[in-house]
Amino acid sequence: MEDLNLKDSSQPLKMRGGLFILAGVLIALLIVLLYPAFRADTVQFSNDGPYGVISSDVWKLPGTFLGQWNDLNWLGNEDVAAPPNVTNLIRLTLGTLGFAKFDAFLATLFAGLCGGLLFRALGGNWWVCAMGGLAVGLNSNNFSNACWGLGSRPLCFGGAMLALGMITLLKGGKSSDMSLGTWLKVALAGVGAGLSIMEGYDLGAILCVYIALYMFFVTLENRGDSGTSKASYGKLVGLGIGRVCVIALITAITASYSLSSLKDTQVKDVGVFNEENATEAETANSARERWEFSTQWSLPKIETLRMMIPGLMGYRMDSPDGQGYWGSVGESPGYQAGGAGMPRFSGSGEYTGVLVLLLASWAVAYGWRRKYSNDIPFSQSEMRYIKFWSVIGVVSLLLAYGRYAPFYQLVYITPVFGMFRNPIKYLVPCHISILILFGYAMIGICRKYLSRVELKGGITPSWGTALALGWRRLYTYDRRWVWGVLIWTGLSVLGLLLFISSQDRVVAWMQKTGIELQTAQLTFAVSMWEVMIYIALLLAGLLLMALVLGRQMNAKQMKILCFVFLAAMVVDFYHANRPWVVFYNYQERLQKDDMISWLTARSKTGRVTCFPAGNQYAQSLRQLYTVEWMQHEFPHYNIPTLESWMEPRKTLDKITFEKNFSTNIMRYWELTSARYLLGIAGVAEAINESWDPEKRRFAETFHFTMEPTQPPRYMLANTNHEGPFSIIEFSGAVPRLALYSHWKMMPSDEMTLAELNDLAFDPMQTLLVEQSESVPLCGNPAEDAAALEYESYSPLKFSVNVKGVSKNSILLVNDRFNPKWKAFVDGKPAEILRCNYIARGLYLTPGDHHIEMRFEQSTGFFFLSLLFMVVGLPTIFVFLRKSHAD
Repeated sequence: MEDLNLKDSSQPLKMRGGLFILAGVLIALLIVLLYPAFRADTVQFSNDGPYGVISSDVWKLPGTFLGQWNDLNWLGNEDVAAPPNVTNLIRLTLGTLGFAKFDAFLATLFAGLCGGLLFRALGGNWWVCAMGGLAVGLNSNNFSNACWGLGSRPLCFGGAMLALGMITLLKGGKSSDMSLGTWLKVALAGVGAGLSIMEGYDLGAILCVYIALYMFFVTLENRGDSGTSKASYGKLVGLGIGRVCVIALITAITASYSLSSLKDTQVKDVGVFNEENATEAETANSARERWEFSTQWSLPKIETLRMMIPGLMGYRMDSPDGQGYWGSVGESPGYQAGGAGMPRFSGSGEYTGVLVLLLASWAVAYGWRRKYSNDIPFSQSEMRYIKFWSVIGVVSLLLAYGRYAPFYQLVYITPVFGMFRNPIKYLVPCHISILILFGYAMIGICRKYLSRVELKGGITPSWGTALALGWRRLYTYDRRWVWGVLIWTGLSVLGLLLFISSQDRVVAWMQKTGIELQTAQLTFAVSMWEVMIYIALLLAGLLLMALVLGRQMNAKQMKILCFVFLAAMVVDFYHANRPWVVFYNYQERLQKDDMISWLTARSKTGRVTCFPAGNQYAQSLRQLYTVEWMQHEFPHYNIPTLESWMEPRKTLDKITFEKNFSTNIMRYWELTSARYLLGIAGVAEAINESWDPEKRRFAETFHFTMEPTQPPRYMLANTNHEGPFSIIEFSGAVPRLALYSHWKMMPSDEMTLAELNDLAFDPMQTLLVEQSESVPLCGNPAEDAAALEYESYSPLKFSVNVKGVSKNSILLVNDRFNPKWKAFVDGKPAEILRCNYIARGLYLTPGDHHIEMRFEQSTGFFFLSLLFMVVGLPTIFVFLRKSHAD
């Protein structure tokens, strides 16, 4: 049989505007789901980018386009510079507050539209476009991550969809086509892949591998057309490799700014990736530590069922009414009940949709038929594509199991992908595979069933009659598929019964992982109802498919059925995604209480930390510090803290520095400007007696108590001289700006660290400087460092006026050393010295000086990425929009 042509297939419904229908349905549903965003005082919850963090000076645009320096955590660190991607377009257009409200909304809408364009490129009509785009946008992996604060996830997904769509347009041409238009499509696929990297970083890189495989497969698959039937297989392979290389080149150019920034911040000198000198005893960089670090977020095999049952193991961990997550994703390796580590940590769902999986299984069943015949709704070429995506989906799922199966080791041993963390990210290409199979299924249904109106004379059978008559006329293979789904439904019912019978064991397991008995029982009941809802949706989907496969409906009924399919998907995804939506009152959350005001006034003189020891009140205070203040109020008011609110990868210099002072906490505070310690009241004298009996440098300067807001949702720290808590000021902390007249030149890092750890060394009087030819040896007697103040300050640029320098001196800027910082003394470039192993310094001669420091990053790659995005992305939309006419 001659291969069918998707674009020539008859379309059942003469209705245009599939993208407009998709956009309308998506916007309407997102408004219903995310309606609190339209309230003036609310923002969406974000775990990875809380409003308090993104509203800090560190994240301000447009400055961070040209580099990002986080001065609010530890001694500062370089973060990934803001690339010219869709996320930052939203931030720049809507501002910080608008971004915090509508990022999930717009990111989900973008992913859905990109999905609709891909299905349009596949050859789908308005129904395929609308259904497919809805399935992409509201896929729970996309939507839940957007609600978790990772709007970049659906945007990364959307970039991959655009790349796959451009490659799909090559399917209709000859494999040997060397025209300019063909190579333009290949290049535009690279732009989509580049967007995916700029949004998803390592996830984008993973998706680029799949994009390259698809490109290679498309090239080889076109070998049978008339223009290349006699071409050598070697030439086709060479052409495929050439196209992949072009995609890789354009991808690298488009994402060049992100790639260069990622190399400097996430790969270069990162402790977990540097094992050159590692031994069995050095656990920080050992193979075991790295494996555990890399695979902590793996998918337990049993949780594969979450792809078809959204609430089987709950939703977010903090979801109320028994909907909290109770699975094992994110479990610390070797976790024991009641011990250190985490029993779980999940902020994302993996639900694909019952109807999506149902239709995808129908496409797979036909795609893997051994013999081709007239009753197959796909061409032989399409069947090979179905097989390709089936294999891709299965392989991706096996890799997502990570440490729970042996397959991920094959990827882990590679030099590049072994650096990526969290095997569960491989579920994303698995989702893409399922969605594309879903698209093929809808196209096959349109071609073979919905395009053929067999009842004439205006006869309109009832729905029951259509179903009864249709069952008799089912094609043999359709009948087998229906029976297969019925058997699966029976197994699902049996699984539900087994699940109910195991309630006591499941509840006991929940208790062992830290869930209280009453909550565990309620959680079990909720999960049970989720299984029942899944079975009901499965039966409803099978009923709809039976009506379609029976071929007994007229044109009006077909159109109604298409809308019923669409409505069923809307209801399904609304049910699955509603628990992920959380908004809060940011004005109430970020109130400026007395403690915040006190610390804000002193934010440039020292850093804040929490005293590590104490009773249960101190533990409660530390919980507030790490969970609330450090991630919300402190960054919002630009208060620097010694700890980092999120740091999955530490660099070697920080690992070495912290390890060197692990048993000398007071010296660690001295060298890091940790001047303000949060603790319980009345302990300063005890600290002096135990830790600092000679100098007695700890003093309580601010007492406060914790009071709930009205309504009582958050806590405020207000002045109370008899309060149970206090800020303990440590006067021994080295100032963030200090002028030293005495220093020592150190020949090696080892000697520097040894000297710093010597109890006889006084960091307030002497500065240790890495050897430099531009700095003379110091002959001045030791004296206390003179503290200074900033003239102007921002994370990326600050200035200081130093007046009356009477002798050769070194200005210590007690922030982290980084070669991208540039210094200017009286307008002239000056060398930045590495001081005290980790900090920055400037050599000054006697006199008055104006000092300026700027964080400068090369901007060439930024404008290159911007050019490709501005030109390439609209061109992709034009190509895909015109790829298939309704």
